[in-house]
Amino acid sequence: MKNQIISGILAVSVIAGITSCSGTVKDNGKDEAPTAAVTTTAAEDRSEDMEETAGQDDISVTDDAASAGGSSSDAGTGFTVPPELTEDDDILFTYSYSNMAWGFTHVVTLVTRSGDLYTSEDWIGLDPEIALLYLKTYAKPNGHLDPEKIADLYEACLEISPDAKTSEVQTAYDMGNYVLNFRNQETGEEITVFKRGDFKLETEDEALSNAMDKAERLMGFIPAPTPSYSLHIYPNMLNVPYGGEDLIGTHKIFDSYEKLESFCLENGIDIEPYMSSNVKSNLQEASAIVLQVFDTNCPVDGTLRTGKDTFIFLPTLAAYEYNPEFEGKVTVAICRNDLFTKISFDDENGDLWQ
Repeated sequence: MKNQIISGILAVSVIAGITSCSGTVKDNGKDEAPTAAVTTTAAEDRSEDMEETAGQDDISVTDDAASAGGSSSDAGTGFTVPPELTEDDDILFTYSYSNMAWGFTHVVTLVTRSGDLYTSEDWIGLDPEIALLYLKTYAKPNGHLDPEKIADLYEACLEISPDAKTSEVQTAYDMGNYVLNFRNQETGEEITVFKRGDFKLETEDEALSNAMDKAERLMGFIPAPTPSYSLHIYPNMLNVPYGGEDLIGTHKIFDSYEKLESFCLENGIDIEPYMSSNVKSNLQEASAIVLQVFDTNCPVDGTLRTGKDTFIFLPTLAAYEYNPEFEGKVTVAICRNDLFTKISFDDENGDLWQ
């Protein structure tokens, strides 16, 4: 199994160099969109204390990683649709930054076996595999590591015993912590390879020390803690059926619940039966509520915000049960986002939200 995983990583590297992939994302099993190419440029050093140990050839960062969803040339949707997940897209490492000194900050970079990097914030508690699924479908990688070096680090991490003794030493205050976790594809276990910042992970274990050294050199140029994306998957996203046609494609912002309620009443959108008391209370407290009318009845799971101030709703990628109330109708997605009072966002087609 170990050799298969390492060989799989290297095979992805070779295949990526000789061919471009295409894939689809399906909405109700009908709509398809093509794959968009990802361009890369040289990396910037985002970790001064690693400047001398990390090689610039180890990583490339996308020139316009935050543009996912912002171009109207991708089949008219603006979505970047990479190949569907395969076994070669396993998450081998998660590299996180968290800080509670001045409000809560949590940023995670997912490192896949193909070398692609996806950095997002605000999905603490969300399963990394689910986060990767949505980021791969609706975004672009924001960087790429050399798969051969990932294979080398992964192999070193396989030698670490889960029982390796470690200690933590406080080295700073209010810096937050950078943590690299290794995800063993054979056992499902996670092992912390290094931690630095307010606390430093120390060990005398030879295998862990070896992996720690390799990780420090390789991870020095990963673009964290600057996130390219802000991903939210809401268990209580408000999905409401709409039986008309005039509003399809509409993107709206309301600065009060009363205005949302009035708009829905005027246009035959009955929101009350689909709203829990908690969701209603939350919307009533909002300074900005966003609404989008889709052209299918596919449910919406959450939202994605990119570094270029593009805000999009995310149609579900999970299997969903037939709902007769949506038969012959389309989905209206509604959620709270108070950032709209401060920032002017574009939608997935590059148009300003109304």
